[in-house]
Amino acid sequence: MFETIHSYDDGNGRLGRMLVPLMLLREGALHDPLLYISLFLKEHREEYYGLLQRTRTESAWTEWIRFFLEAVTESANEAVRTAQDLNRLFATDRDRIRQSRSRPGSVLQVHDVLQRHPFQSIPRIAATSGLTQPTVSKAIELLEELGIVVEVTGKKRDRVYLYQEYVRVMNA
Repeated sequence: MFETIHSYDDGNGRLGRMLVPLMLLREGALHDPLLYISLFLKEHREEYYGLLQRTRTESAWTEWIRFFLEAVTESANEAVRTAQDLNRLFATDRDRIRQSRSRPGSVLQVHDVLQRHPFQSIPRIAATSGLTQPTVSKAIELLEELGIVVEVTGKKRDRVYLYQEYVRVMNA
């Protein structure tokens, strides 16, 4: 309903949809802003706009609240599915690392950093993990061999690595 009172011509929906997870965070209903209702609202755009208009003209609040709760429920279910997919991916990749020819300790540390930040450079991984840059470089080489990360800059220096499957799961 924020869209009704927000005074700007553009960004009303985006700003309103950002406020929902922030309000849920503030109230303790969420620990992280993982709720993404925009996709649901986009997929149900006609009903969304129709119900917004009906709240303005007919005070159809019950229908609006029912619709919005459905959006929150579906978005929460999707967030759970995504989290489960990521947990499976992380477990599978950890198993692949443990079964590799290398000592897995430092590689698993690098993998842990990539789980939190899927785009990383070797210096940033070293700073985050406490490992040396040569150790991180060797770990990244193994992760590349295993197909877990790919280098995305194409440069010789200042390379950035991507945990590609992680990003694919998030984009799904």
